[in-house]
Amino acid sequence: MNVKNQKQATENQEQALHLMRFFAQIAEKAGYTIAGVAAAYEISEAPGMISFGICMLIFASLQSQLVHIWGVSLSPQTLRLGLMFRALSFTALAYGAVNHSIGFMLFGASLSGLFVGLFWPTFYTMKKTKIEGWFAVEKTSGVLLTISTGFLLLYTELLWVLFFSIAATLVSLTLTFRLQTEPFEQCRGDSAVPPQAYSARRLALLDGAIGESLRMIRRLALLTGTVTLLNLDGLFSFALVLGISEALGAIMSKLGWFSGRDFVYVAIFGSFLCIMGNGYWLLGLILLGMSLSALFPLLHSEMKDRLLGFHIIDLNFRERYRIKGRVAGAIFASGVYLFGMPLELVFIFIIVSLLVLANTSNSISPLSLLSLKLTKSSVKPTQ
Repeated sequence: MNVKNQKQATENQEQALHLMRFFAQIAEKAGYTIAGVAAAYEISEAPGMISFGICMLIFASLQSQLVHIWGVSLSPQTLRLGLMFRALSFTALAYGAVNHSIGFMLFGASLSGLFVGLFWPTFYTMKKTKIEGWFAVEKTSGVLLTISTGFLLLYTELLWVLFFSIAATLVSLTLTFRLQTEPFEQCRGDSAVPPQAYSARRLALLDGAIGESLRMIRRLALLTGTVTLLNLDGLFSFALVLGISEALGAIMSKLGWFSGRDFVYVAIFGSFLCIMGNGYWLLGLILLGMSLSALFPLLHSEMKDRLLGFHIIDLNFRERYRIKGRVAGAIFASGVYLFGMPLELVFIFIIVSLLVLANTSNSISPLSLLSLKLTKSSVKPTQ
Protein backbone atom coordinates (compact mmCIF):
# COMPACT_ATOMS: atom_id res chain seq x y z
CA MET A 1 0.00 0.00 0.00
CA ASN A 2 1.47 3.38 -1.04
CA VAL A 3 1.55 6.42 1.22
CA LYS A 4 -1.54 8.02 -0.34
CA ASN A 5 -3.66 4.89 0.00
CA GLN A 6 -2.42 4.33 3.53
CA LYS A 7 -3.38 7.88 4.48
CA GLN A 8 -6.83 7.43 2.94
CA ALA A 9 -7.31 4.15 4.80
CA THR A 10 -6.39 5.86 8.08
CA GLU A 11 -8.85 8.69 7.41
CA ASN A 12 -11.63 6.22 6.62
CA GLN A 13 -10.88 4.31 9.80
CA GLU A 14 -10.93 7.50 11.87
CA GLN A 15 -14.26 8.57 10.39
CA ALA A 16 -15.79 5.17 11.16
CA LEU A 17 -14.40 5.33 14.70
CA HIS A 18 -15.78 8.84 15.26
CA LEU A 19 -19.22 7.90 13.92
CA MET A 20 -19.34 4.88 16.20
CA ARG A 21 -18.37 7.08 19.16
CA PHE A 22 -20.98 9.70 18.22
CA PHE A 23 -23.85 7.27 18.74
CA ALA A 24 -22.21 5.94 21.90
CA GLN A 25 -22.01 9.56 23.10
CA ILE A 26 -25.72 10.10 22.42
CA ALA A 27 -26.45 7.12 24.63
CA GLU A 28 -23.98 8.27 27.29
CA LYS A 29 -25.22 11.85 27.60
CA ALA A 30 -28.89 10.96 27.47
CA GLY A 31 -28.96 7.68 29.37
CA TYR A 32 -26.19 7.95 31.95
CA THR A 33 -24.95 11.52 32.44
CA ILE A 34 -28.42 13.10 32.64
CA ALA A 35 -31.22 10.49 32.92
CA GLY A 36 -29.33 7.95 35.04
CA VAL A 37 -27.97 10.49 37.49
CA ALA A 38 -31.35 12.26 37.70
CA ALA A 39 -33.20 8.97 38.37
CA ALA A 40 -30.75 7.96 41.12
CA TYR A 41 -31.23 11.37 42.74
CA GLU A 42 -35.02 11.16 42.44
CA ILE A 43 -35.10 7.72 44.10
CA SER A 44 -32.63 8.23 46.95
CA GLU A 45 -31.62 11.90 46.74
CA ALA A 46 -27.96 12.81 47.30
CA PRO A 47 -26.85 9.45 48.82
CA GLY A 48 -28.38 7.62 45.85
CA MET A 49 -26.67 9.86 43.32
CA ILE A 50 -23.34 9.54 45.11
CA SER A 51 -23.63 5.74 45.30
CA PHE A 52 -24.58 5.66 41.61
CA GLY A 53 -21.44 7.52 40.55
CA ILE A 54 -19.02 5.69 42.83
CA CYS A 55 -20.44 2.29 41.92
CA MET A 56 -19.80 2.98 38.23
CA LEU A 57 -16.23 4.08 38.92
CA ILE A 58 -15.38 1.09 41.10
CA PHE A 59 -16.47 -1.37 38.41
CA ALA A 60 -14.70 0.66 35.72
CA SER A 61 -11.52 0.42 37.78
CA LEU A 62 -12.02 -3.31 38.30
CA GLN A 63 -12.58 -3.88 34.58
CA SER A 64 -9.54 -1.79 33.67
CA GLN A 65 -7.39 -3.75 36.12
CA LEU A 66 -8.56 -7.08 34.69
CA VAL A 67 -7.75 -5.91 31.17
CA HIS A 68 -4.20 -5.27 32.39
CA ILE A 69 -3.78 -8.44 34.46
CA TRP A 70 -5.06 -10.72 31.70
CA GLY A 71 -3.28 -8.83 28.91
CA VAL A 72 -6.52 -8.46 26.96
CA SER A 73 -6.00 -7.66 23.27
CA LEU A 74 -7.88 -4.46 22.44
CA SER A 75 -9.90 -4.62 19.23
CA PRO A 76 -13.37 -3.93 17.76
CA GLN A 77 -14.49 -7.03 19.66
CA THR A 78 -13.73 -5.34 23.00
CA LEU A 79 -15.67 -2.28 21.83
CA ARG A 80 -18.65 -4.52 21.06
CA LEU A 81 -18.43 -6.26 24.44
CA GLY A 82 -18.30 -2.88 26.18
CA LEU A 83 -21.33 -1.62 24.25
CA MET A 84 -23.23 -4.79 25.17
CA PHE A 85 -22.57 -3.99 28.82
CA ARG A 86 -23.83 -0.46 28.17
CA ALA A 87 -27.08 -1.66 26.57
CA LEU A 88 -27.67 -4.01 29.53
CA SER A 89 -26.90 -1.09 31.84
CA PHE A 90 -29.63 1.09 30.34
CA THR A 91 -32.06 -1.83 30.54
CA ALA A 92 -31.34 -2.19 34.26
CA LEU A 93 -31.64 1.59 34.74
CA ALA A 94 -35.02 1.59 32.99
CA TYR A 95 -36.28 -1.18 35.28
CA GLY A 96 -34.88 0.60 38.34
CA ALA A 97 -36.44 3.92 37.34
CA VAL A 98 -39.89 2.38 36.76
CA ASN A 99 -39.84 0.44 40.04
CA HIS A 100 -37.98 3.10 42.06
CA SER A 101 -35.34 0.50 42.90
CA ILE A 102 -31.98 1.97 43.87
CA GLY A 103 -30.59 -1.57 43.81
CA PHE A 104 -31.24 -1.90 40.06
CA MET A 105 -29.93 1.61 39.52
CA LEU A 106 -26.63 0.62 41.15
CA PHE A 107 -26.57 -2.61 39.14
CA GLY A 108 -26.99 -0.54 35.97
CA ALA A 109 -24.22 1.80 37.09
CA SER A 110 -21.93 -1.21 37.64
CA LEU A 111 -22.59 -2.43 34.10
CA SER A 112 -21.79 1.06 32.79
CA GLY A 113 -18.52 0.84 34.70
CA LEU A 114 -17.66 -2.38 32.85
CA PHE A 115 -18.36 -0.49 29.61
CA VAL A 116 -16.04 2.39 30.60
CA GLY A 117 -13.22 0.01 31.55
CA LEU A 118 -13.31 -1.61 28.09
CA PHE A 119 -14.45 1.13 25.71
CA TRP A 120 -12.02 3.98 26.39
CA PRO A 121 -8.73 2.03 26.42
CA THR A 122 -9.79 0.44 23.11
CA PHE A 123 -10.99 3.70 21.56
CA TYR A 124 -7.80 5.63 22.35
CA THR A 125 -5.65 2.71 21.20
CA MET A 126 -7.44 2.52 17.85
CA LYS A 127 -7.37 6.29 17.33
CA LYS A 128 -4.20 7.09 15.38
CA THR A 129 -4.45 10.86 15.00
CA LYS A 130 -4.26 13.51 17.71
CA ILE A 131 -7.43 13.93 19.73
CA GLU A 132 -7.73 17.75 19.81
CA GLY A 133 -9.93 18.10 16.71
CA TRP A 134 -12.14 15.15 17.56
CA PHE A 135 -12.38 16.26 21.20
CA ALA A 136 -13.61 19.74 20.22
CA VAL A 137 -16.32 18.22 18.01
CA GLU A 138 -17.18 15.68 20.73
CA LYS A 139 -17.72 18.35 23.38
CA THR A 140 -19.50 20.77 21.04
CA SER A 141 -22.00 18.11 19.99
CA GLY A 142 -22.15 17.13 23.66
CA VAL A 143 -23.58 20.58 24.47
CA LEU A 144 -26.57 19.98 22.22
CA LEU A 145 -27.03 16.42 23.45
CA THR A 146 -26.78 17.35 27.13
CA ILE A 147 -29.04 20.39 26.93
CA SER A 148 -31.61 18.67 24.71
CA THR A 149 -31.75 15.72 27.12
CA GLY A 150 -32.23 18.04 30.10
CA PHE A 151 -34.97 19.88 28.21
CA LEU A 152 -36.58 16.62 27.11
CA LEU A 153 -36.77 15.31 30.65
CA LEU A 154 -38.83 18.35 31.63
CA TYR A 155 -41.62 17.26 29.28
CA THR A 156 -41.37 13.50 28.82
CA GLU A 157 -40.91 10.33 30.83
CA LEU A 158 -37.40 9.36 31.80
CA LEU A 159 -38.13 5.84 30.56
CA TRP A 160 -38.36 7.02 26.95
CA VAL A 161 -34.94 8.67 27.22
CA LEU A 162 -33.45 5.39 28.44
CA PHE A 163 -35.11 3.44 25.60
CA PHE A 164 -33.65 5.96 23.16
CA SER A 165 -30.24 5.43 24.76
CA ILE A 166 -30.51 1.67 24.27
CA ALA A 167 -31.30 2.23 20.57
CA ALA A 168 -28.32 4.58 20.14
CA THR A 169 -26.06 2.04 21.85
CA LEU A 170 -27.18 -0.69 19.48
CA VAL A 171 -26.49 1.56 16.48
CA SER A 172 -22.99 2.23 17.86
CA LEU A 173 -22.45 -1.50 18.35
CA THR A 174 -23.48 -2.17 14.74
CA LEU A 175 -21.04 0.45 13.49
CA THR A 176 -18.11 -1.35 15.15
CA PHE A 177 -18.29 -3.89 12.33
CA ARG A 178 -17.02 -1.17 9.99
CA LEU A 179 -13.75 -1.02 11.95
CA GLN A 180 -11.12 -3.17 10.29
CA THR A 181 -8.07 -3.45 12.54
CA GLU A 182 -5.97 -6.24 13.94
CA PRO A 183 -6.09 -6.77 17.74
CA PHE A 184 -3.60 -4.61 19.62
CA GLU A 185 -1.42 -6.81 21.83
CA GLN A 186 -0.13 -5.42 25.10
CA CYS A 187 1.95 -6.47 28.07
CA ARG A 188 0.44 -8.60 30.82
CA GLY A 189 0.09 -7.44 34.40
CA ASP A 190 3.29 -9.11 35.53
CA SER A 191 5.46 -7.10 33.12
CA ALA A 192 7.84 -4.71 34.82
CA VAL A 193 7.21 -0.98 34.55
CA PRO A 194 10.34 1.19 34.67
CA PRO A 195 10.74 3.47 37.72
CA GLN A 196 10.71 6.58 35.50
CA ALA A 197 7.06 5.84 34.75
CA TYR A 198 6.08 6.78 38.32
CA SER A 199 5.64 10.40 37.30
CA ALA A 200 3.32 9.27 34.48
CA ARG A 201 1.26 7.33 37.03
CA ARG A 202 1.03 10.40 39.23
CA LEU A 203 -0.04 12.53 36.27
CA ALA A 204 -2.90 10.14 35.39
CA LEU A 205 -4.00 9.75 39.03
CA LEU A 206 -4.11 13.53 39.60
CA ASP A 207 -5.91 14.13 36.30
CA GLY A 208 -8.61 11.66 37.33
CA ALA A 209 -8.92 12.84 40.93
CA ILE A 210 -9.26 16.54 40.04
CA GLY A 211 -11.84 15.93 37.32
CA GLU A 212 -14.02 13.56 39.32
CA SER A 213 -14.02 15.64 42.51
CA LEU A 214 -15.32 18.53 40.39
CA ARG A 215 -17.91 16.34 38.65
CA MET A 216 -19.25 15.02 41.94
CA ILE A 217 -19.51 18.38 43.71
CA ARG A 218 -21.03 19.97 40.56
CA ARG A 219 -23.77 17.32 40.43
CA LEU A 220 -24.53 17.80 44.11
CA ALA A 221 -24.57 21.60 43.91
CA LEU A 222 -26.78 21.85 40.81
CA LEU A 223 -29.17 18.93 41.25
CA THR A 224 -29.89 19.78 44.89
CA GLY A 225 -30.64 23.38 43.88
CA THR A 226 -27.79 24.84 45.96
CA VAL A 227 -26.67 26.60 42.77
CA THR A 228 -28.93 27.39 39.81
CA LEU A 229 -28.48 28.97 36.41
CA LEU A 230 -31.03 31.71 35.69
CA ASN A 231 -33.31 30.16 38.35
CA LEU A 232 -33.88 27.16 36.08
CA ASP A 233 -34.78 23.66 37.25
CA GLY A 234 -31.84 21.88 38.95
CA LEU A 235 -31.60 19.22 36.25
CA PHE A 236 -31.67 21.76 33.42
CA SER A 237 -29.12 23.97 35.20
CA PHE A 238 -26.86 20.93 35.55
CA ALA A 239 -27.19 20.11 31.84
CA LEU A 240 -26.43 23.69 30.78
CA VAL A 241 -23.41 24.21 33.03
CA LEU A 242 -21.95 20.81 32.16
CA GLY A 243 -22.41 21.16 28.41
CA ILE A 244 -21.33 24.77 28.00
CA SER A 245 -18.24 24.61 30.21
CA GLU A 246 -16.87 21.42 28.62
CA ALA A 247 -17.50 22.65 25.07
CA LEU A 248 -15.82 26.01 25.71
CA GLY A 249 -12.74 24.29 27.10
CA ALA A 250 -12.44 21.85 24.21
CA ILE A 251 -12.81 24.61 21.60
CA MET A 252 -10.26 26.87 23.31
CA SER A 253 -7.80 23.99 23.53
CA LYS A 254 -8.22 23.27 19.82
CA LEU A 255 -7.73 26.94 18.86
CA GLY A 256 -4.40 26.95 20.70
CA TRP A 257 -4.66 30.55 21.87
CA PHE A 258 -3.77 29.67 25.45
CA SER A 259 -1.17 27.43 27.06
CA GLY A 260 -1.75 24.64 29.54
CA ARG A 261 -0.43 26.93 32.25
CA ASP A 262 -3.08 29.53 31.42
CA PHE A 263 -5.82 26.96 31.89
CA VAL A 264 -4.38 25.93 35.24
CA TYR A 265 -4.42 29.57 36.37
CA VAL A 266 -8.08 29.86 35.32
CA ALA A 267 -8.94 26.63 37.15
CA ILE A 268 -7.27 27.88 40.33
CA PHE A 269 -9.11 31.20 40.01
CA GLY A 270 -12.39 29.32 39.58
CA SER A 271 -11.64 27.29 42.70
CA PHE A 272 -11.00 30.46 44.71
CA LEU A 273 -14.34 31.86 43.50
CA CYS A 274 -16.10 28.77 44.84
CA ILE A 275 -14.25 29.12 48.16
CA MET A 276 -15.54 32.69 48.46
CA GLY A 277 -19.14 31.52 48.79
CA ASN A 278 -22.24 30.11 47.08
CA GLY A 279 -22.85 33.37 45.26
CA TYR A 280 -19.73 32.80 43.18
CA TRP A 281 -20.16 29.07 42.63
CA LEU A 282 -21.83 29.24 39.24
CA LEU A 283 -19.02 31.22 37.62
CA GLY A 284 -16.41 29.20 39.48
CA LEU A 285 -17.86 25.87 38.34
CA ILE A 286 -18.02 27.04 34.72
CA LEU A 287 -14.39 28.22 34.79
CA LEU A 288 -13.27 24.98 36.41
CA GLY A 289 -15.16 22.80 33.95
CA MET A 290 -13.87 24.82 31.01
CA SER A 291 -10.24 24.67 32.17
CA LEU A 292 -10.19 20.95 32.94
CA SER A 293 -11.84 20.21 29.59
CA ALA A 294 -9.14 22.27 27.85
CA LEU A 295 -6.35 20.46 29.73
CA PHE A 296 -7.67 17.00 28.83
CA PRO A 297 -6.22 16.70 25.27
CA LEU A 298 -2.91 18.28 26.39
CA LEU A 299 -2.45 15.77 29.19
CA HIS A 300 -3.59 12.90 26.98
CA SER A 301 -0.95 13.72 24.34
CA GLU A 302 1.75 14.14 26.97
CA MET A 303 0.92 10.78 28.54
CA LYS A 304 1.06 9.06 25.15
CA ASP A 305 4.45 10.59 24.42
CA ARG A 306 5.79 9.60 27.83
CA LEU A 307 4.78 5.98 27.45
CA LEU A 308 6.36 5.83 23.99
CA GLY A 309 9.55 7.29 25.46
CA PHE A 310 9.56 4.66 28.22
CA HIS A 311 8.90 1.87 25.64
CA ILE A 312 5.89 0.71 27.68
CA ILE A 313 3.54 -1.51 25.68
CA ASP A 314 0.69 -1.05 28.15
CA LEU A 315 -2.23 0.31 26.14
CA ASN A 316 -4.38 0.62 29.25
CA PHE A 317 -1.84 2.49 31.41
CA ARG A 318 -3.35 5.97 31.32
CA GLU A 319 -6.98 4.90 31.65
CA ARG A 320 -6.23 2.43 34.45
CA TYR A 321 -4.53 4.99 36.68
CA ARG A 322 -6.86 7.79 35.68
CA ILE A 323 -9.89 5.73 36.77
CA LYS A 324 -8.19 4.99 40.09
CA GLY A 325 -7.77 8.73 40.55
CA ARG A 326 -11.43 9.25 39.66
CA VAL A 327 -12.48 6.79 42.35
CA ALA A 328 -10.37 8.64 44.93
CA GLY A 329 -11.68 12.06 43.87
CA ALA A 330 -15.31 10.93 43.96
CA ILE A 331 -14.96 9.34 47.40
CA PHE A 332 -13.25 12.43 48.81
CA ALA A 333 -15.82 14.92 47.47
CA SER A 334 -18.72 12.67 48.52
CA GLY A 335 -17.28 12.22 52.01
CA VAL A 336 -16.95 15.97 52.46
CA TYR A 337 -20.60 16.42 51.48
CA LEU A 338 -22.09 13.49 53.43
CA PHE A 339 -20.21 14.21 56.66
CA GLY A 340 -21.21 17.86 56.62
CA MET A 341 -17.68 19.20 56.30
CA PRO A 342 -17.08 22.58 54.65
CA LEU A 343 -17.43 22.15 50.89
CA GLU A 344 -14.53 24.56 50.47
CA LEU A 345 -12.29 21.58 51.30
CA VAL A 346 -13.07 20.12 47.88
CA PHE A 347 -11.83 23.25 46.11
CA ILE A 348 -8.75 23.48 48.33
CA PHE A 349 -8.03 19.87 47.34
CA ILE A 350 -8.44 20.83 43.67
CA ILE A 351 -6.04 23.78 44.00
CA VAL A 352 -3.35 21.71 45.72
CA SER A 353 -3.78 18.88 43.21
CA LEU A 354 -3.54 21.32 40.30
CA LEU A 355 -0.24 22.66 41.62
CA VAL A 356 1.16 19.15 41.95
CA LEU A 357 -0.20 18.24 38.50
CA ALA A 358 1.40 21.32 36.96
CA ASN A 359 4.78 20.45 38.45
CA THR A 360 4.46 16.83 37.30
CA SER A 361 3.46 17.71 33.74
CA ASN A 362 6.21 18.55 31.24
CA SER A 363 3.82 20.72 29.24
CA ILE A 364 2.69 22.87 32.19
CA SER A 365 5.43 22.87 34.86
CA PRO A 366 6.75 24.65 36.82
CA LEU A 367 3.75 26.29 38.46
CA SER A 368 4.13 26.16 42.23
CA LEU A 369 4.27 29.42 44.14
CA LEU A 370 7.81 28.56 45.16
CA SER A 371 8.93 27.97 41.59
CA LEU A 372 7.33 31.24 40.50
CA LYS A 373 9.26 33.12 43.17
CA LEU A 374 12.49 31.39 42.22
CA THR A 375 11.91 32.20 38.57
CA LYS A 376 11.40 35.88 39.30
CA SER A 377 14.36 36.15 41.65
CA SER A 378 16.70 34.37 39.25
CA VAL A 379 15.98 36.69 36.32
CA LYS A 380 18.47 39.50 36.16
CA PRO A 381 18.09 42.52 33.88
CA THR A 382 20.17 42.33 30.73
CA GLN A 383 22.91 44.85 30.28
